[in-house]
Amino acid sequence: MSKHNKQLIQENASELIKFSIVSTGTYLSTQLFLRLVKNPLILFGTGLMAGMYIHKNREQILETLVEAKRQSTQLLSKTETDSL
Repeated sequence: MSKHNKQLIQENASELIKFSIVSTGTYLSTQLFLRLVKNPLILFGTGLMAGMYIHKNREQILETLVEAKRQSTQLLSKTETDSL
């Protein structure tokens, strides 16, 4: 085998591994979500924990959202000036 063929095989194997990881993650998250929806007590507890987390970290979440908005408007204004 040439060096080019080995590199091509390695790239294909890398893509296959990435696809396998994404597929497994999707399957596991779907199964977890279905279990959450089927059991009302677990669903309520998950909502309660999410609410507590959001309440505790609301200032940091808002700062992150403001920063994301600033960066997106900056990016949009940059693309508008580039297209002109």
